[in-house]
Amino acid sequence: QITSKVSEYLKPKPPSIKESALLKGLKVAEKGKGIRNFAIETAQKTGKKVSGGNVFKTIETELKDMKSGLTSPEAKQIDELIKRAKTFYKGKALNPETAKKRWDLATQGFKDSGKTGDTVKAAYHRAIRDGLRKELERVSPGFEKGTATIREGLELEKLLKPVRQGQQRKLIRKGLGETPSKALELVKRVGSGAAGAAGTILLLRLLGWT
Repeated sequence: QITSKVSEYLKPKPPSIKESALLKGLKVAEKGKGIRNFAIETAQKTGKKVSGGNVFKTIETELKDMKSGLTSPEAKQIDELIKRAKTFYKGKALNPETAKKRWDLATQGFKDSGKTGDTVKAAYHRAIRDGLRKELERVSPGFEKGTATIREGLELEKLLKPVRQGQQRKLIRKGLGETPSKALELVKRVGSGAAGAAGTILLLRLLGWT
């Protein structure tokens, strides 16, 4: 038993990954956000306009293309949604910032509709998002690149977050064996370095101090 314990103790431990590396996904996403915001702000300042007519054409085309596979009530719903989109977009010229806000709403609407299983509403929001995306890239080059970079960063964050949290838990367990003052100092270090105030609150809850 002693020999096995010694062998286990001497077994090489996997090196801890630097926290800066574990935050790379968030940093990449933040970079993408900066690229996209700069593109929108520049287009706004220079008076560029998003063609609502072109946005509507995309919406109308995408929704009509899916009608053949729908039930009669669903097809009727599609017609109503096309009419609604027409009032918001056809013949309109949108400021880039307004178009971006609508793109955000459509993106969220697509996600929410997917969760509830409303395929018609999901298709409607997707069509709006697609139409706005094309026109935003046309008047504010860099919008697509920024969005793709954000997506890349968030995908990377999905992989790195569990590793980062695992290392934090190890630090917490170590801190529990120390005096309360030292453990509290440890919580402050981890919270400020990883997730700021939100991270600190989470760690305090894990320790049972809140």
